[in-house]
Amino acid sequence: MRSAATSGLLVLGLLCTACAPAPPGPQGEALTATLSELNIRDPAADVALHVHQGDMRPIGINGYTCAYPGAASKVLDELQLKYGLRCLEGTSDAPENVRHSKLIQKASAYATAYNAALVDLANPH
Repeated sequence: MRSAATSGLLVLGLLCTACAPAPPGPQGEALTATLSELNIRDPAADVALHVHQGDMRPIGINGYTCAYPGAASKVLDELQLKYGLRCLEGTSDAPENVRHSKLIQKASAYATAYNAALVDLANPH
C-alpha cells in the first residue's frame, strides 16, 4: 500500500510540474520589458507621442530580419526608408516557449495597430 501511495504522489507531482508555466527565457524577459513600456491598449496614443517627439519610424518585429508586420504599404516603406525602423526587442521568429510565442503575438498586434495609426497620421486621406 505504501508504495502505491508514494507512486501516486510522485505522479501527481510530475503532473503539477508539467502544468507549471515555463519560466521566461532571455528573449521572453526582454519582450516583457519592451511591452511594459508601450501603451498596448492605445497604440495610436503612442503614435501621437512619438510623432510629437519627431519619431516617425514604423515598428518592426524581429524575425530573419526586422520587418513591419502586415500587408505591404507604400507609406510604411517610404517612412522606413527615410527614418528607419524601430524593432521591438525580444521579438523573434523562433519563440523560446508558448509564453514567449503569446508575447510575440501581442507585440505583432500592437505593431500592426501602431503602424496603421502612423500611416493615417502621415498620410491623411
